[in-house]
Amino acid sequence: MNEEKEINTIIEKSGNTFHYGVAEGLRKKGWTVMISPYFTDNLTDKPREIDIIAERSFDTNDMFGRKNGAINIQILIECKKVDDLTVFWFDQPDRKELIGSIVREINIDTSETYDIESTVKSLAPNHRHLKDEVAKLFTAKSSNKQEQEFMFKAINQSLNSMIYFRKRGSIIHDSSSRRFLQLPVILVDSFKNFYRADSKRNIDNNFSLEINYAYTEEKRSRTEYFLIDIVDYNKLDLFLTELEKNEISYIRELLSFKNWEEQE
Repeated sequence: MNEEKEINTIIEKSGNTFHYGVAEGLRKKGWTVMISPYFTDNLTDKPREIDIIAERSFDTNDMFGRKNGAINIQILIECKKVDDLTVFWFDQPDRKELIGSIVREINIDTSETYDIESTVKSLAPNHRHLKDEVAKLFTAKSSNKQEQEFMFKAINQSLNSMIYFRKRGSIIHDSSSRRFLQLPVILVDSFKNFYRADSKRNIDNNFSLEINYAYTEEKRSRTEYFLIDIVDYNKLDLFLTELEKNEISYIRELLSFKNWEEQE
């Protein structure tokens, strides 16, 4: 009996229950899921893991409505249970870098335009990153050192895994994708302990964290701009729905238009 109690205590304290629940929920929504794949940290050469890689294919059609491939979206998810009060400082995003990241994600042809931002806004007006502000700084109540903060660890796990796995491609073996997107996500059990520094109020909606990330790849130092989606588990369905409604829709339209041009 005491042993069973100890086992229950271990389960309750572990973040694995949340982690496993997320994986099962994604499978039910039609996502292919890989749980806790290991990878080698480029900087330390040590083995690390990302909690979940989830991927789903979205069909694309030609101008006659016939299926001609798919858009695959792969999400690298770091799951975190948030017990600490955590404060975020929001500011204006780096517009040039932000617009550049959307151009790369959707694969917009900007070779014939001088106003790239206007082109992006016209083609993807509801893109999740086209917002007036992003989080840039954060700190948690009980942290004494930056490297001990759960958010700092989550960022490193999320981005290191993305850098490693983006060259490995799809985890869907029979994929016929024409476009392949990878997105880093930090998924927390609740936003109840997340607050804004300016208003001292609770954060209600999913948001983006802007990171200029320095790392080593193939013995070369690099710096890359990332926007990490910070998602409340209670708003995960909304996040996934908006991805399909907006980003996937934009790419479908661009691919369809490209097909039409090629057949002219």
